[in-house]
Amino acid sequence: MAFLFGLACCSEPDDSPELPECINPLFDLFVEENQNCEGAQVGIYIFEDMEVSVFAQGNCITDASTSVFNSDCEEICYLGGIAGIAECNGKPFFDSASLVSIVWER
Repeated sequence: MAFLFGLACCSEPDDSPELPECINPLFDLFVEENQNCEGAQVGIYIFEDMEVSVFAQGNCITDASTSVFNSDCEEICYLGGIAGIAECNGKPFFDSASLVSIVWER
């Protein structure tokens, strides 16, 4: 909970990446639901020349699922899960994507 307060009270440098406005409600809910999940994180990546928001659920979910959203807040792929999906739009996501920043992690 202290981390959320830290985000609310402090401004970020102008050049730091930010989540799209429509992702903020998803981010708030994700942090609330995963604040005790080791390995949970939200990151910003560049994938297929676009900035995407990646929500990785960590060890609280046995299938280690990860959702990837574009800047229009559309889920473009779902990684992990029981099937162990590793591709997004036919490409291995983590081999094709570049990490820009970690927005939150547990």
